[in-house]
Amino acid sequence: MGAVVRYRVLVVDDERALADICVLNLLSWGYEAQAAYGGADALLMARRFAPHLIITDVNMPDLDGIELMTQSRSLPEPPEVLLVSGDANNSSRVETEQQKGYRVRLLMKPFPASEMRAEVLAALECLQLETHRVPRYLNVSCESD
Repeated sequence: MGAVVRYRVLVVDDERALADICVLNLLSWGYEAQAAYGGADALLMARRFAPHLIITDVNMPDLDGIELMTQSRSLPEPPEVLLVSGDANNSSRVETEQQKGYRVRLLMKPFPASEMRAEVLAALECLQLETHRVPRYLNVSCESD
């Protein structure tokens, strides 16, 4: 029997408690997950961890989530990105990225774990369909809680 490949998710938020809670949820759902507490650190981690998905806050002091998303496209295997924001004004920035032809997801804070899980599943499904580079993890379901 071959090795099971688990999806890797990097959570990025300057609110450490939120990033850590998201990582705990992801681990309980069977993903490999790590946290970074700023955009610049996240880029360094992404080069080593090679995440399939980055969940990132939009508003961060050093490198914001939109710029992190843009720079992550140059990684050898670009991850899907799920933007998270508590500021409704970020919707226009997301729309700008969508108009450039990029697939951009936005999850508004505060959000229940079930909503985050549904967005994670949708993003990873897009990655799998687009690239065929990651086998579906056996415990991943397309049904939300």
